[in-house]
Amino acid sequence: MYHKITTTYLIHGKSDIVWNEYLCTHPRQAYSGRIVDFGFLYSKKDDKIIYKEDYFEKMQVGQLFFFNLKLMGGIRNLGVADEVTAIDDSLRIIKFCYLENGKSEGTQEIKFSDTAEGYTEVTHFTWYRSDSDFRDKMLYPFFHIRTINEFHHIIRDRIENNQQKLQIE
Repeated sequence: MYHKITTTYLIHGKSDIVWNEYLCTHPRQAYSGRIVDFGFLYSKKDDKIIYKEDYFEKMQVGQLFFFNLKLMGGIRNLGVADEVTAIDDSLRIIKFCYLENGKSEGTQEIKFSDTAEGYTEVTHFTWYRSDSDFRDKMLYPFFHIRTINEFHHIIRDRIENNQQKLQIE
């Protein structure tokens, strides 16, 4: 049985700008918080590893993202990896899957939609399971929600801060 977590974020920006920011922000910036840190990514298409200091053009299907989760303030670290399995520009959906042989298996989907006010609603769906009820019910939701909140808040702040700069100029 898979468990499901759904979180929603409101970003004060037009959906085309938000969509582009999610796809084009370098992972070293998007995953650079107190909880999650970008390690590197591997592009299956290009057969290439991209490190923090390397050029990053855009998220693509077949990229494997490797992260370090800093648990308990960095006392414990956990390596995790996701593969981008789908990017649908027309429906504005990004899908990720966990790599095989990890502690958890499952998928994540990020969906973008316009609001009546001209903003963007970003909904992050996660389906997951492991061989441990304790991990699935207590640990995974606790750390996962904090991790994705950090990620989405970093992207949101980048967008909203850029818009404020444009309004000032």
